Amino acid sequence: ISVEPNKKAVQTRALRLGQTISGYPGGDWCRLAGDHGWVQYPSDSRPGRDNGLVAQWASLQIRHAFTEAVLVSWPGLPALRLPYRAVYRVEWRTHDSSSQGGHV
Repeated sequence: ISVEPNKKAVQTRALRLGQTISGYPGGDWCRLAGDHGWVQYPSDSRPGRDNGLVAQWASLQIRHAFTEAVLVSWPGLPALRLPYRAVYRVEWRTHDSSSQGGHV
């Protein structure tokens, strides 16, 4: 973990292999949440390659499934200040492709 997004910057500590971090991507670097430093992506991270980043706000979880409905939750976006707002739409289908599914 570096104090700034620069290969020559002072490194404060190292990540454990497989460690999960939270942050915000920027170029070849990820700024850690809470302003705790920067981590550079692996050298083989290029467009079209998996760099290990996953958008947490979109991690949908099914809480309960009903015959004609589904109860879901996800972190979503942080509370936005007026005049901005976020609107979400959920669509689903069953494994049987002949089913219509639904939306809310």
